[in-house]
Amino acid sequence: MSRPITTTAALAPIHPRTARAGNGARWWASGWRTFWAQPGTWIGIVVIQLIVFILVMLLLSTPKIDVASILQSILTPTFGGGLMLGCAAIARGERLRVGHLFEGFKGARFYPLFTIGLLNAAFVIVMTFGAVAVFAGTAGLAGYGDWDRIMRGDPSTALAMLPAIGIGGAFAMLVWLTALVILTMLNWFAPALVVLAGQSALSALKLSLVACWRNLGAFAVYGLVGIALGLGILIFAALPLALGSGDWATAGIFSFALLVILGLAAALIVGPVVYGSIYAGFADTLGGTGGPPA
Repeated sequence: MSRPITTTAALAPIHPRTARAGNGARWWASGWRTFWAQPGTWIGIVVIQLIVFILVMLLLSTPKIDVASILQSILTPTFGGGLMLGCAAIARGERLRVGHLFEGFKGARFYPLFTIGLLNAAFVIVMTFGAVAVFAGTAGLAGYGDWDRIMRGDPSTALAMLPAIGIGGAFAMLVWLTALVILTMLNWFAPALVVLAGQSALSALKLSLVACWRNLGAFAVYGLVGIALGLGILIFAALPLALGSGDWATAGIFSFALLVILGLAAALIVGPVVYGSIYAGFADTLGGTGGPPA
């Protein structure tokens, strides 16, 4: 378990440290231990958060503007801040509470967390509509509807536009992906910096970006482990097909059912493990004097 992080020196200067590349794998291990400390509570938190986002989507989304996604961008840092407090409680040997999910909405920490969410939403809106303008001009998209289908995973629209993208569109896509990576780096440790180190919104975003940049090696290993875990789930789900003795229809049904079960399990488990891994990475690169768990 990561060493608990205190906020007694909340206003003291923070200097991001460089961790060893192999620590990226240890962050996953710490995240798993954080989840396994109270799996039932973690699953309850995930279910409640999912219900909140589903209700927002049903009540606020419109055909033209995905209000739910925008609001999700705004609220995610606030929820994340509360869960960072929950991870810190587990690291201190205390109990995780379902109420930790809403701790970010309380007191002085709400304003900087909400500000980060507003900045994220503005960033996403600018990126999305900028991409719509570029692709509408280079690939002949009809407008937001085509882009919306692409973003929602419609492969036919994406494949149909590929021949028309051209160099300009490909460059715009590369810029968009780069901006998305930068946004992720800005936010990775920002909620933890707000609730555990007393940083302002802008300071938290800056320190998060610097910490991620200085630890690209550890994050490369972290990403590779995540990809390996995902591939492992897919391969395990495909075993009935691989072991099927000619009855491909039955094997396909078993594989699909297994994939659904594994997907549901991953949805309930991966989120808490990721939050625990973020806390471990924060402890390793930004918080206290200790490194990741042994």
